[in-house]
Amino acid sequence: MMRMRIVRAELRAFVLPLVAPLATAHGPIAERAGWLVTLEDEDGRIGQGEATPLPDFGGEDLAACRAALRAALPTLVDGAARTLDEALEQIEPSFAARPVARAALESALAALAAQREGMTLAAWIRRRAGLPGSPASDVRVQALVAGATPDEVTASARRALGQGFTVFKLKLGADRDVDADRDLARVAALRAAIGPGGRIRLDANEAWTRAEAERVLARLAPFAIEFVEQPVVRTDLDGLAALDRAGPIAVAADEALIGDGLAACLARRAARIIVVKPAVLGGIGPAIALAARARAAGVRIVYSNLIEGRVGRETATAIAAALALPNADGTAEVHGLGTAALLARDLEPAGEGWAAPTSEGERLELDAGWLARFACAHRDGAARDAAALVCEDHAYPYTALMAAVRAADGALGAAGFEAGDLVAVLAPPSPAGVVLIHAMLERRVVLLPLNLRLTEVELARALATTRPTALVVTEALDRDLAARLARAGGCRLFALGSGAGDAALQVVLAPRSPGQSSESTPTPTPTHPSPRWARLDDRARHSRRSGRLSSC
Repeated sequence: MMRMRIVRAELRAFVLPLVAPLATAHGPIAERAGWLVTLEDEDGRIGQGEATPLPDFGGEDLAACRAALRAALPTLVDGAARTLDEALEQIEPSFAARPVARAALESALAALAAQREGMTLAAWIRRRAGLPGSPASDVRVQALVAGATPDEVTASARRALGQGFTVFKLKLGADRDVDADRDLARVAALRAAIGPGGRIRLDANEAWTRAEAERVLARLAPFAIEFVEQPVVRTDLDGLAALDRAGPIAVAADEALIGDGLAACLARRAARIIVVKPAVLGGIGPAIALAARARAAGVRIVYSNLIEGRVGRETATAIAAALALPNADGTAEVHGLGTAALLARDLEPAGEGWAAPTSEGERLELDAGWLARFACAHRDGAARDAAALVCEDHAYPYTALMAAVRAADGALGAAGFEAGDLVAVLAPPSPAGVVLIHAMLERRVVLLPLNLRLTEVELARALATTRPTALVVTEALDRDLAARLARAGGCRLFALGSGAGDAALQVVLAPRSPGQSSESTPTPTPTHPSPRWARLDDRARHSRRSGRLSSC
């Protein structure tokens, strides 16, 4: 297995609102919050993974996920070249009972490994699983139908039907109605909307007791239901098995698989179908192991996700394409990966902000909120006096950039920044900003870039969710706004300043009190700041994440 050296690691928080809250038996889901992990190897390749925990459905909460990732990332950026297995062994101690965090970091490493070997992620996973042949070229997915009332279900189902879906999933049990009258009305509306040819899958998310499930399943039988996921609590494997054997509708195990639940499910023959969320298992490796055990036992697998963003869905889709086998009747399985339409906003594509190559070489738009990924000392063979950074027609050589990084590292140490600290940065692109970011990497500080295009409410929510150690803002930012944001995050506040011309690389960190306010008239932050461009020398390289698979 090829070795790789991780030269940069980034952890970025995000919040993805849903188009409308999704009612479930575990409570409504209005948004999905998580962390985007980005790793860069010595050749400029990029690998990404997504950690979007959903603790009621299995896995850790957001705070535990963040803590695990913060502990693991600095151990990878230490200059050592490792195989993927060696890297996983290095970070494994950070992930005890933290499967979603582990899955994100393993996904980022696997994406890098696949690129280094010139393979799609799906092909790489299939080879790692020891399976012959190629992965599926596309993956069939079901539609997750939303709607708390029959009319809302009808509208959602018709939209999905118009988009070409033939398999539809509906969640039940949200109102804890033991007789399920309202749920039956919703199922009836779904069947009427899609006609007799559509396939219906239901998900109760542990809503019922065994006796309640028996009554409800009997009433659902006339609607020709394909299967019902997790009708009883995850620990009632005997109840799950009894319903699957004697009930009028097949049942599937979902939450029952949490931890090493598959072994118990197989031992008790609790279900003929399992719904696998790779992130809940801990990522690609555990998913490969589970798939092998399920195949040997003749259990049908449906792959799903935690209503994740683009990166998480792509990884889950690659796993499904790599590991899924045809059903007993020879048809391709339909998986629970068609959840993108539930999100009002999704993660940006990998590499957003990179302009097309020009005669001057590759160019990077230094958009606030993204790490300015400049060639620096780790670029092999770079001449020390060559231009490392060109900004506004002023060239800065590697020698000057590296000296400024060393000075900034000292300033960070003097300000009390330590390895593992999470530091949010809200500043427009600038040479000093580039230096600050490299100094943070040298100190193994975890960067949380914030985008100046976000509103104050969005920024405050991101800070309140992530609770960084410190917030660094441009000195031009309104002092009152900066103070309010720091208070929202409960963190220390610093202003980032710099000189001009040759002194533009100098990082000046000025501590501010979060309670400090300005006596002058506030200057509003522009909603859409003008982009500034910096040119990399022609040794800089960037690769987009591979392994994209179409869904139909």
